[in-house]
Amino acid sequence: MTFVDPETDFWLWSGLHGITAGKVRGAPTFMEILPVLETALNGAIIYQHSGFDRSAIAAACSNAGCIAPSWSWRNSVQVARIAWPELKGNGGHGLAHLKLHLGLEFHHHDAGEDARAAAEVVLRAEGITPTHVPYRVAT
Repeated sequence: MTFVDPETDFWLWSGLHGITAGKVRGAPTFMEILPVLETALNGAIIYQHSGFDRSAIAAACSNAGCIAPSWSWRNSVQVARIAWPELKGNGGHGLAHLKLHLGLEFHHHDAGEDARAAAEVVLRAEGITPTHVPYRVAT
């Protein structure tokens, strides 16, 4: 995990995730880290919890004037909905509720921790979801 310097003075959500201009000072820029991500993730299935990560990558690429990578995105919310349908209308399939339901331990709204938690949701779901259930690509 690494911070990425968004090269902006506009910080809207620091109170939620604790990331500030001071924390990212000296971190690589998006265009410096994108080739590393493309190399590491090329050909991999990439899980996100909801649509945030895919939209954040697309927005960063748009801001940088480049085309977003054509990665194979999946959504761990959709996986959780298949694995634990009883949560619909009963707290839902967000990471905070899945944390309680599955007994996960992670610091919510920390990017690395949320990614690990989403991965754990998928891995636990694979243990109880039949392999014939198709997972849809996140849109």
